Amino acid sequence: MNINHTPGPWVARIDNYGIDVIKNDDSAFGIVVFGSKIELQDANYPIEQAEANAKLIAAAPELLEALQDILSVARTFELLPKKWIEPLEKCELAIKKATI
Repeated sequence: MNINHTPGPWVARIDNYGIDVIKNDDSAFGIVVFGSKIELQDANYPIEQAEANAKLIAAAPELLEALQDILSVARTFELLPKKWIEPLEKCELAIKKATI
């Protein structure tokens, strides 16, 4: 599978200047999640929620890889328990959403 996104790991950086997600190295990669904490307060947006969103975005590369690994292992079984089918379908849909 081709990976077009910036490879992880990513980290959430939360400081007085804003909340963003950056690659965990010296590259210039970055996604601004929110501007300054003052802007969040002015928009009446909970800082805790903005920080949680940034952390979730930062975990995206690892989450994608974990889902791909789960599907890869599941495909090695000839028969799967019925209760696994729906969660595996959700994994497939999430991977498609992230990669297509």
